[in-house]
Amino acid sequence: MPTNTIKTIDLPIDLSKIQLDALDGSLKLKKAVASLDWEKIKELSNSYLRTGNLSLRKLYQSCERLRQADRTIEKIKSGHRAQKAIKSNELLLTNAIAFRLQAEIELQKIAIKNTEVTKNSGEMVQIASAAMNKINSLLDEYQIQLYTLILQKKTQQEISQKCLEFSDFIESFVPELAQAQVKFVKVFEYFKAKGISGNLRKLGFVLTQINQLTRECLASYVASHMLMFQLVGVNLKKDASVFKKINFMPYDIDFPDGKNVSISQVEKMPEGKFVELQGVVEQVKMVDTEQGSYSQVIVKDLKDKNQVEVVMPFVNIQIYGLQKGCYCNLNGEVRHNSSFSKGKTVVHIDKLRLNTSLEKAWRVSFLNLAAPNYFCWPKNLNMAWSIAINQ
Repeated sequence: MPTNTIKTIDLPIDLSKIQLDALDGSLKLKKAVASLDWEKIKELSNSYLRTGNLSLRKLYQSCERLRQADRTIEKIKSGHRAQKAIKSNELLLTNAIAFRLQAEIELQKIAIKNTEVTKNSGEMVQIASAAMNKINSLLDEYQIQLYTLILQKKTQQEISQKCLEFSDFIESFVPELAQAQVKFVKVFEYFKAKGISGNLRKLGFVLTQINQLTRECLASYVASHMLMFQLVGVNLKKDASVFKKINFMPYDIDFPDGKNVSISQVEKMPEGKFVELQGVVEQVKMVDTEQGSYSQVIVKDLKDKNQVEVVMPFVNIQIYGLQKGCYCNLNGEVRHNSSFSKGKTVVHIDKLRLNTSLEKAWRVSFLNLAAPNYFCWPKNLNMAWSIAINQ
């Protein structure tokens, strides 16, 4: 499947694409979407579509594509092994959980739209943090179980069954993951609007982590199916190191981490200093130069309003979901005379060496099975960002 046909559906999801404010009074449809009651969705959506509501039409189309993906998964569970059918539905498998998450996020936005944050911000953060930690722990647990089964050379049936359990588990906690993201965003927006900057950096970092956790969930969902396809003999031209090299691979490995500095300190850093920055994206655009095209990202510190330009050579980061309003956490090298942006101090984004040293980790190899239909680390960039926050 050509990569450029699927980049546009990569997360973070553009929440402006499906506006469901018109559903405020449509509790039946909300419940039908949340429970994936296809017949009810079709019945209710058809009645609403007669009004010409574009938002509802988009929601219904998304649900229909998700339904197709569910049918594909059911074929796999029942032992369907036709290579042609599996290959043609790789993209549907990729989309399945993403569409579910998209619908859930929109429904959660509506559910807590009028929630008074002033009184219960601490409680909202506590609940969302607990959900994120639980999901992160269980995700890691399932990955370790798969790693152990393969390492112990268990049967094809045992490993396939664990893959199915893993994907079912991810589907089951999508609503909780959506709730956690929306609650964090709601509290962040409240503190930002009130000018309470002390908590913004911490909350912003958590937002980037929960969205990266979402990426890992989606990558795990796709990778578990790709792993299962390989077990039943479907040649998808995927990296076989999850099987062949496992005896020489540690389970995981740490990613490079720069010196944590504020944006105001970047100018004082020596040439080539590896740094870690946080801030909200003020601007994203593609720039063409003689050296080639690059993404120019302006990141602002919400506390002191200082800004820095981040250069991402030969990458169009916008198609992966980075946009104005996203909070980001990134690692890169300080350049005082970059060939891409002469005369200014900029930060060149760091690229993870996923095809060299980091591929020695089984977890990285496993998550990369989702490529090219889904990327846990888009373009191998050493950064994470949140869903867009209202300006």
